[in-house]
Amino acid sequence: MFHVLAVDDEHGSLSRLSRLLENEPGVLSLTTFTNPEEALSDARTKEYNLAFLDMEMPHMNGLTLAQKLREIRPSISIIFLTAYDQYALNAFRVHADGYILKPFSYEDIHNELVHLLDVRQVFLKKLHVQCLGSLQCIPEGADLPIKFRTAKAEELFALLIDSEKKPRTRDFLIDTLWPDAEDAEKAGNHFRVTCSYLRNALSEAGLPEALQRYKDSFTLDYTKIDCDLFAFTEIADRYTTATKEELLTGVMLYRGAYLEDRYYDWLFDRQAWFSSLYMSMLFKLFELQMQDNDNDAAELTLHKILLNDPLNENAIRQSVLLRKKNRGGSSAKDLYTEMRNRYEEEMGLPPSREFEKTIRDILDS
Repeated sequence: MFHVLAVDDEHGSLSRLSRLLENEPGVLSLTTFTNPEEALSDARTKEYNLAFLDMEMPHMNGLTLAQKLREIRPSISIIFLTAYDQYALNAFRVHADGYILKPFSYEDIHNELVHLLDVRQVFLKKLHVQCLGSLQCIPEGADLPIKFRTAKAEELFALLIDSEKKPRTRDFLIDTLWPDAEDAEKAGNHFRVTCSYLRNALSEAGLPEALQRYKDSFTLDYTKIDCDLFAFTEIADRYTTATKEELLTGVMLYRGAYLEDRYYDWLFDRQAWFSSLYMSMLFKLFELQMQDNDNDAAELTLHKILLNDPLNENAIRQSVLLRKKNRGGSSAKDLYTEMRNRYEEEMGLPPSREFEKTIRDILDS
């Protein structure tokens, strides 16, 4: 359920949003501001979990306000409101949870809240773990994350979360956490101490039995843990048959690269794997949106694909096709020029002649 903060310098827009949110049973409280600085001050003392932010405001725009709110409330959901769809790409760069064009309707607001509630079903039990984006482990009812005594205790927790709910042997965990250890006995002692630190951290969070041992293997009590990664992979594993609504939920769960602020030795391949799943879900979502003739949503999905992989030639080609269909050849040409420049900056070379010809054929047709 939502404790909502709404910030918009337009009184009329703010009043309309308030009236529409009054009809939503999931909204438990609503506080509105026309001044972003006053909203930030209030957010430091109240536990908001959802913010509706106007994109264009004097003195502080919505993107800056969103970043400052996330510093205060890392898990707050952000939905942007604006009259200009040109801001969509920037909205996704701060991992916004939604984006609504003005003038908005009750259906627009309701649909965004439904998607957010689907995502928040992930976070209903004992320990809420976010892995997609920065790592956060927040006990139920708390606003501050768990403090692990050492970096290795945190890494052991992350490694057990990564295990896809399968027990991991003691030897596997030691070899992964201390790959260069030459003294087996010393590494074993480090492991015992690290397990103790992890168990203590979980106990202080109200989960004294969360770290479990079965003979020579270790696991977590996953009935006491809700994790965005679990919900994401459940949808990703069947993305080819998932509905558009399920894919939207999965895409919203992907707030950033897997454990993006951690640098574990074992992490690189896993980050690449989950990034590839995310891309597959986005392309499937794009396909379903095109089938429904939802061109605006499809264009935003392509923006997300290109944020993750700016050199993806298929996404560039589809973007040019869709832009030409929606806004004409001149706009499509401008879009490709921008994308071509970005390609050259990344690669130090222009796109292949074959690809350039493909784009010219699209623009000239």
